[in-house]
Amino acid sequence: MKSLLFPFVILLMLSCNNEKKEVPKHTPEKRAAPADAFSAIREKTNTIDALENPEKKQFEVSCGKKIKVDYTRHNGEVVRIAVDFLKEGDAEIKADYYYENNKLIYIFEVVRKEGEDQKTYSSYIENDKVIRYFWNHGESQCKKCEFNASSKEYKLLKANTVAEIEAVLCR
Repeated sequence: MKSLLFPFVILLMLSCNNEKKEVPKHTPEKRAAPADAFSAIREKTNTIDALENPEKKQFEVSCGKKIKVDYTRHNGEVVRIAVDFLKEGDAEIKADYYYENNKLIYIFEVVRKEGEDQKTYSSYIENDKVIRYFWNHGESQCKKCEFNASSKEYKLLKANTVAEIEAVLCR
């Protein structure tokens, strides 16, 4: 009988040690959502506008009428270019271009046409593509949706003299 009992006890011991262990379920890591690019751009432009004692350089160019172009630098890098009334066709445009690490991030334009109310345009840009566009404070389809090195906004960034700025603005 001992010989029959011994295998039974061993089986009983083995079955007790083989408790079903719960295998932890693999749950994918929840990554933090990337920062909202629109909000991040707004924050960056507000920071640029609030800079204390930024380096500024103003140019006056002549494209049939005098235009003021202001370059704002922070730590030696251009962060904003303001073009005060550029004449294009029957419209006058005031434009502010904002940059971070030599990349265009935001454009704000005010367009005035004779006999019409002024209009405002805002382009929020990430990786040279417009991610949100507003026309007169309402979201709309962008009029220019992509930018590259040959875009006016990047040519202005590279311009360092009146002649270079006139070559970009006085087409």
